[in-house]
Amino acid sequence: MAQAYPDKRVYRMKKISRVFHAEAYEMNDVYAFISGALVPMRASGKDVALLEMVADEIFTNVMSYAYELEQCPDKWVTLEMCLDLDGETVTMTFIDGGRPFDPLKAPTPDITLSASERAIGGLGIHIVRSVMEDVHYARDADKNILTTRKKIKKETQPERGGA
Repeated sequence: MAQAYPDKRVYRMKKISRVFHAEAYEMNDVYAFISGALVPMRASGKDVALLEMVADEIFTNVMSYAYELEQCPDKWVTLEMCLDLDGETVTMTFIDGGRPFDPLKAPTPDITLSASERAIGGLGIHIVRSVMEDVHYARDADKNILTTRKKIKKETQPERGGA
C-alpha cells in the first residue's frame, strides 16, 4: 500500500494487525508480533526494545484500567503496525473497547521528586511520550485509539572480512 505524506513523497507501507486478549499472558506474543513485524525494516535492537516497552506500558494500562470485569468479560486490544518499508517510520496503533480514557490528559509527573514523594500514575505515559516522536489519542465508535509513531534506526550489516 502506498501512502503520500505532507512532503509529497510516496512511501511503500506495510500494515499488519492482530487482536490480543488484554491479559498479562499475551505479552510474550505481543513482543514476538512487534519484533517479527520489524524484521523487514532491519530495526536496531534498541528500537525494538523501545517499541516493546511502549507496547508493554500501553497494554498494562488497558489491562489494568480500560475494562471492568463485571461489565466486559471479553477484554481485547488490537495492535496495528504500519511500517514504512522505504524509510524509517513505525506507527503502532492500540485500539480497545474499554471505557473512554485519554492518557495524554494525565498530568505530567514531577520526575524531580523521589518515587515516594511523587503522586502515583502518569509515569508510564510520560515515558511513552518521551521515546516516541508522536502520540495521539482519539475516541471513535466506542473505541479508544492511541497512535504512536517513531523513526527507527536500521541495523547495519557487519562488513565481511577480506581474504
